Amino acid sequence: TGIDNKEGYTRLNNGSDATSVMDGFYLARGDGTAQQVHYRDFAKSIDPVSDTPPKLVTFNCFYSAARIAPTFLARGASCAVGIQDTIDDHLAEAFYVDFIKAYIGKPGQIFDSFRDCLEGIRRLGGRMFGTGVVLWTNKSLLPQTSDAEIQDSFSSWQQQVDEIEIESEEAARRSIDVTVKVHRDLNYAMLHNGRSLFERFRLSTNSYGRVRDIYVNVELRVGRGVFPFHASYDVTLSKEISHFIRVPLTWETARAVSETVRTTLFVEVKQGEKVIYQQTHSVNLHPLNQWRDNRRDGNWLPSFVLPRDPAIENIIEASRRNLMVLSGDYFACFDGYQRGDPEQVDLQVEAIWSTLAFMHDIQYVEPPPAYSEHAQRLRTPSEVLGAKLGTCIDLSLLVAACIEYIGIHPVIFLTKGHASVGYWRDWRAHRDFMIDDTMTEEFAPQPEIAAPFEFRSHAYHQQVSQFIEIGALGALEATLITEHAGFDEALKEGLESIKYQYEFDAMFDIDKARFAEITPLPLHGEYYG
Repeated sequence: TGIDNKEGYTRLNNGSDATSVMDGFYLARGDGTAQQVHYRDFAKSIDPVSDTPPKLVTFNCFYSAARIAPTFLARGASCAVGIQDTIDDHLAEAFYVDFIKAYIGKPGQIFDSFRDCLEGIRRLGGRMFGTGVVLWTNKSLLPQTSDAEIQDSFSSWQQQVDEIEIESEEAARRSIDVTVKVHRDLNYAMLHNGRSLFERFRLSTNSYGRVRDIYVNVELRVGRGVFPFHASYDVTLSKEISHFIRVPLTWETARAVSETVRTTLFVEVKQGEKVIYQQTHSVNLHPLNQWRDNRRDGNWLPSFVLPRDPAIENIIEASRRNLMVLSGDYFACFDGYQRGDPEQVDLQVEAIWSTLAFMHDIQYVEPPPAYSEHAQRLRTPSEVLGAKLGTCIDLSLLVAACIEYIGIHPVIFLTKGHASVGYWRDWRAHRDFMIDDTMTEEFAPQPEIAAPFEFRSHAYHQQVSQFIEIGALGALEATLITEHAGFDEALKEGLESIKYQYEFDAMFDIDKARFAEITPLPLHGEYYG
């Protein structure tokens, strides 16, 4: 029982907004002053190797249900109870008094005790308020149903639904609603990573029953090329199909689009031969090398990290001699994390940095025009080395591609008007950081565009800074390649570039992006002519 980080911050700062404060708990220092403790550190009070981990941990503090309680569960507790958002103190006290009594009386029936106590506080009424109480357990307390049983139940229900007979086109339009909302801005990276052309594509029946043979035809038209999608569906009540619709935009067509072009997306829905919906939508197809840094398309940035660009292999080959000199070992090789030593990881990255900074006369340049809001044209590694020109993000992507090629996990940092690159010095710390998937949930605006590899918010700055402080994560100022600066100076300036929380925008973890199947763009050799 106590005060969580958000409530404590608000109280200590005269009601200041605590949105960006990460969940955790306030504790007292030795001198009695208040100290915020991050929820992961707070959970370390449970010894994960203990033979007798706690059976139940309860939290009577605000904002304890989303992260604090489940993190204790991950550390070994069997059950945990927390408060969702805020709650009246008296209401919380009443709940826990009843709950603990019920739990002690029947420890094997925690779900029933929890449910009964929730019903009890709902009956209290009056002026007390609360957003909810959550029970977390390490084993399901609900009856387990097999997939086969679920399918049998669904099939049985479908058999009981009458089919809707449709005799005319007018009746079809009355019986079936089609809701279509297209993405107006398209690019190859989006389609390459399996993103739908539609924000919404819903088929609904206007009466209780099933309609068979609803045909959906979608055609993206680019120049003389037509890229189709055809499918048929049986619809009972409602079906959202936007995530099924993909078009095979060919590489040659995507590469031919050098500027944003206005083109069309034709959509047709029929029931049998009866036309229900038919419309041509205007869309913008952006160039292959254009990246839009917005909430919807920004998470495709890892596709522009290109470890298989032909220039990368040449850089790594040239860096081998640097690695031998730096390590004093003739047999030194790029072996990623195999030695388990962060300093050996540093030497490998430094060898690559030395090659780029001292063997290539790359000059800094402003981004090429994109003619679209929040958009930027990105150069490939071969283009950077061929023209000897690069922006901050071009150079960061170049370094990240080299680091990924040798088996080290790179990250890309975005701050206000700037980009830099980093790398995980310790794979175990990277694993610990990645395990905590709850960090992305609060800021994901919609489930379909949530990116578990994109840590985009001021709130993540605290977590990133903690891993930098313990030496698990390094940051490099990639633009110093153009000034032929040393590796130590690049590290120092890299830390400075992400120092301030109010300027921090995002961190992209490239390894986790690959795990999420965000793959490099499939560049062909002739692209680099």
